[in-house]
Amino acid sequence: MSEQSPDTISPRCAFFGSCGGCQLQDQPYETQLARKQARLQELMRNHWTQEIPVHASPIQWHYRNKIDMNWALKQYDEKPPDDFIRDTVLGFNKKGKWYRS
Repeated sequence: MSEQSPDTISPRCAFFGSCGGCQLQDQPYETQLARKQARLQELMRNHWTQEIPVHASPIQWHYRNKIDMNWALKQYDEKPPDDFIRDTVLGFNKKGKWYRS
């Protein structure tokens, strides 16, 4: 579900694109629902032939049914000295990186 739609919108989160928390925030909500429904149909096609309904949430923003947070040592653009004590941070994993916050 990573192809870019011609009707993209500005994501509300400044971390969209690098954070792995939200994947479709740059798509209109109606497009998100249609893509999710199409993907669900594709995944279930060998087990279910009827249309699988996808219901819109009454709350479009600030809602998540699952989050994958991670405690990790802070990553720096340049390698710090060996004796440097890195801060511990809590956050979402970087997009596509389950092992790095």
